[in-house]
Amino acid sequence: FEETLTKDQRSDPEWFPTYLQVLVPTLESDESEEGEWVGRVRALKMSINRLEKKHEAAEKKRSEELKESEKKRKSEIESLHKKLEDAEMKRDAAEKKIEAATQKAEKRELEMKSMLETILAMTSKNNAEKG
Repeated sequence: FEETLTKDQRSDPEWFPTYLQVLVPTLESDESEEGEWVGRVRALKMSINRLEKKHEAAEKKRSEELKESEKKRKSEIESLHKKLEDAEMKRDAAEKKIEAATQKAEKRELEMKSMLETILAMTSKNNAEKG
């Protein structure tokens, strides 16, 4: 390339400065290798890190969803337990009412038998006096 330039062009300091600055990319961590694989390895590590972050975010989201689902399930179970307790209380109250009604009916039955026996005794006594 330089051979095609004129002497004035070759001596131009803008095109050919007295020094040359070489920029070398800094390496992450302890990488000390040079060559074509360094960039590929770095790109691979970055890709892996990106995938790990995605995976961690997805795992965190799934964990939160599971916690929320568990909360909901526990709430539903507690609601069902409350409904069951209410139903049991109503059943117990109904059983008490039935028991009270049964006792009342039995007492009334005994009173009626007693009255019937009294009426029969009185009828029998009246018939005996008449006869």
